[in-house]
Amino acid sequence: MPIYFQLENLIRLVVSFAILFLIFPALCFKEKHGGIEGFFSSFIKTVFFIIVVGYILTALKLFEFFSICTVFILFIVINKYKIKENKALYSPASFAAKRLKKVTRNKDKNQEKQKPPLFTYFFQAFDGGSLLFDWIPSKLRKILIQIRLKLVGFVKDPFSLFLFGVISITAFLRFYDPLIHAAPGFSDAPVHIAWIKYACSNILFHDGIYPLGHHILLATWWKFAGDDLLFIFKYSGALNGVLASLGIYLFLSGLTGRKAAGIVGAFMYGVLGQVLPLDWDRQAATLPQEFALVFLIPAWYFTIRYIQSKEKRFLWTAGSAYAVIGLIHTLVYAFMVFGVVLIILVYFVSDIRKNFRANVNLMLAGIASGIISALPMIYGLLLSEKFHASSFEFMTSVTQAKIPNITDTDYTVLIALSAIFLLMIFSILKKKGIELTVFIIFCSILSYIFYRYLGLWTGNGIIVSRISILWGMVVCLTIGYGWHAIAQILSVVMRPKFEFVICIAFLAVAIAYYPPTPPHPYKMVPDTTINQYLSISHKYVPTTWMMVSNEEGYWLCLSEAWHTNLWDFLEYSPVAKRITKENTGGTKQDIDVEDIFVFFEKKVYNPFPLEKPGDLFFEKIQNRINNYTLLQQWLAAFSQFHTNIEIFYENDELRVYHIHQNLEDIKK
Repeated sequence: MPIYFQLENLIRLVVSFAILFLIFPALCFKEKHGGIEGFFSSFIKTVFFIIVVGYILTALKLFEFFSICTVFILFIVINKYKIKENKALYSPASFAAKRLKKVTRNKDKNQEKQKPPLFTYFFQAFDGGSLLFDWIPSKLRKILIQIRLKLVGFVKDPFSLFLFGVISITAFLRFYDPLIHAAPGFSDAPVHIAWIKYACSNILFHDGIYPLGHHILLATWWKFAGDDLLFIFKYSGALNGVLASLGIYLFLSGLTGRKAAGIVGAFMYGVLGQVLPLDWDRQAATLPQEFALVFLIPAWYFTIRYIQSKEKRFLWTAGSAYAVIGLIHTLVYAFMVFGVVLIILVYFVSDIRKNFRANVNLMLAGIASGIISALPMIYGLLLSEKFHASSFEFMTSVTQAKIPNITDTDYTVLIALSAIFLLMIFSILKKKGIELTVFIIFCSILSYIFYRYLGLWTGNGIIVSRISILWGMVVCLTIGYGWHAIAQILSVVMRPKFEFVICIAFLAVAIAYYPPTPPHPYKMVPDTTINQYLSISHKYVPTTWMMVSNEEGYWLCLSEAWHTNLWDFLEYSPVAKRITKENTGGTKQDIDVEDIFVFFEKKVYNPFPLEKPGDLFFEKIQNRINNYTLLQQWLAAFSQFHTNIEIFYENDELRVYHIHQNLEDIKK
């Protein structure tokens, strides 16, 4: 699909993202600090809010654009009301009035100006009697001024420009495949797209209980974008990798105070992801696991920030991040818990008295996040739903594991750990805090042990195939922190400008030895099929046409058009005036749709050409070849008796037939 054809889709993506994750948080969540930390803090809270609201509205069969907007507006109004009430309560004028009232013992309650109740304030907002609509433009103006000041400072900072370059390459690598190919990646895509559309139809757990946080978020995003779900679905997967890279940068630069360390960590994940044990091709696909990874490192970051500062705002953000991960993906939630428990232990041992209360609060936040994450599952069980069969089978499967080979990346981590050990020794000698350094050391060692041996010890299928993800994320933190350790040790001779030059040289050498390549996930559907579906759906009114194809057409057409499986369509008579079939009981069944599009693959698409007889997909391909032979005979017979059939599209791979039924004939 040409990129210039997707310009409108990209604009919709940017505008809807800005509405949901920039403007709405700016109106609702007051962040003390801006920048990347402020963005992630508000982003995490917004995602949590959207998922919770989406679950509730879907359960109540009210998940519609109007109801979502109503909830958002109510939340903004209530939030503004509370902010104004707090300002009035704690303002100097308020304290003076209370003191005067206490001194004079004036019993006249009307002397003190009373604040209108919430409902009055809400209706005044829409009647123009409130400053709400004056406040929103002024708030936006302040945001624009802050953005302008940030941009000025950004341009003057070479490290910021360097970060921009790294993030730009990260975005290019991940958006390359979604922009070039129309079909979404991986076999999971059809299922996830169908679940998103089911959520939009107020249906939860259609195929069994599964964490639907990612699906509800994309369903909400789709409501605001107003485009075909395929575009939001594909682009959001690429965006996840960019956000995860920024999360790594936030952790390293925010906790070390060294931007170069954050850039190195973000570079490892965003640009050199193919050298990490992360399954690089998944980075260009839209999957709940990769979306949950966006919040993994920021969850650890805000946990440490809360322990260090004891500020409640960091606790709320950390707790929200825990819950978001739990509502999206269970395995990544386990990774998050591992890191949080390790952080709590390290800081608890370092100073029991100082950090005791903070650690208790974090444990309570973790317990609360576990309960919140389990509530959808409990709701599904109350509805007598069962767990998603294939996911449950995968989680309980047993397989053989091999110890991974030691790679160049592992040796690089070893060098970084050596520098980190030296930094810890120097910090002890200088009586500086070593908690963060100790956390990185233990997190690296334990993650590597899990990566190499946990699958071998347990034999669990999901651990064998996915434990490497934890190690891949920790690799980025360790190498980035290793850079910080080296720079800190050499800080006497390494000035910021010199460090900037060395950092550029280091990343340039890494690119020369490991040239970045865009990830290319396999596709279950050819691009031609997707493009023709999009072409038809843009020309015809939704639900007024039908697609006849293999099972992949079902998730494409769901909520957009009707769909009939190819093998079912062959049961209809090609002779009758209306396309009709006779059921077992003698009743007749008609296709009462005016426009029918039959997808005939001239070359049957096979995403796994190396499969042999006896393999699951090999047999499926053989069945498709047989069905297409029968379909060719059916179409030839139909053409003998009817003239209302034409070729809508044809190339070397696909031919699309268009059958137009007369509405008067259908109604007879």
